[in-house]
Amino acid sequence: MGVDVVVSKRDRWARGNITRHLRREFDRHGVRLVALNSQTDDSPVGRLADNILDDFSEYERIIIVDRMRRGKRRKAQEGKIVAGPTPD
Repeated sequence: MGVDVVVSKRDRWARGNITRHLRREFDRHGVRLVALNSQTDDSPVGRLADNILDDFSEYERIIIVDRMRRGKRRKAQEGKIVAGPTPD
């Protein structure tokens, strides 16, 4: 009987190449990743679909970070206060 790791959303767990590395490690130890928003099987087609979803989520995250950076820069150029992390 194997162990399952259950995540609600696949892209919240890991992105891109890290996901493939972790999946190989899971396979090596008999652990199965179950993403509730991605119900693919363990076939070659299922693995391809998982890899595409992982790569797309990594791309999406890069786009979000860039959009936020450009928005903060524009606010700063307009003389507005740009919120950032607060020191502890």
